[in-house]
Amino acid sequence: MNSFLIFDHENRNNQQFSIRDPKRVGHLNQILRAKQGDEIRVCHVDKGLGTAIIHKLTDAEAIIGLLGLKVGLEPWCHLIMGLSRPPTCKKVLEHGTSMGIGYYQFFRAGLSEKSYMSSKLFQHHRYLEPIYNGLSQSGRYYRTPGLELKNRVSFEAVEHLQQRYILSPSAEESLADQDIDFDQNLVLAVGPERGWNRSEVYQFQDAGFKEVKIARSLLRVEIALFAALGAFEAFRLSKKASFL
Repeated sequence: MNSFLIFDHENRNNQQFSIRDPKRVGHLNQILRAKQGDEIRVCHVDKGLGTAIIHKLTDAEAIIGLLGLKVGLEPWCHLIMGLSRPPTCKKVLEHGTSMGIGYYQFFRAGLSEKSYMSSKLFQHHRYLEPIYNGLSQSGRYYRTPGLELKNRVSFEAVEHLQQRYILSPSAEESLADQDIDFDQNLVLAVGPERGWNRSEVYQFQDAGFKEVKIARSLLRVEIALFAALGAFEAFRLSKKASFL
């Protein structure tokens, strides 16, 4: 954890937080080997980033006091993805969140396995665990991304975004060929493990998505996504976009 997560419901009073989650308390004890009086970096989920001091630490509970808070980075990417194996989706949720994805739409694409719609990952908010792992890893983002599970693709949640890209190995242009405005958010579409069918590509193109490729090789879903996000970030850094 690069930032220790705290949540509003753990705020007892006057910015004193009582954490009883065994995983997080165990991290303080076993990984950080923290002790009373230590200061740690925290992510107050959906509020901001800051520092806190440990007032009490046992095997069962940590009581910490928030010392200060500031706004972190805002998410910059929406993701639309054809449903893939649950372990793949977990990787996407964790590492995508750490790289700035602020909205996920998983949908049953033409070549998605139908059983993935009933995955335990999407039941009882279990998807929040990898998302929170991503926020903790990031140390920069603090907002919980939105998530929707759809039987078919929907563009309603991304209507306001003008920069739209769909990854496809058959595309003629790459991300490097695009004129990207990094002061505006964008939406990226990634196919399921068996890829898009051609009618889906046409559907996305009709919705204003530009077909682009990220590599000459055929990549795993999560690798293609992370490569694309990394490329966007590299372009952003090279252009010294306003988020710096």
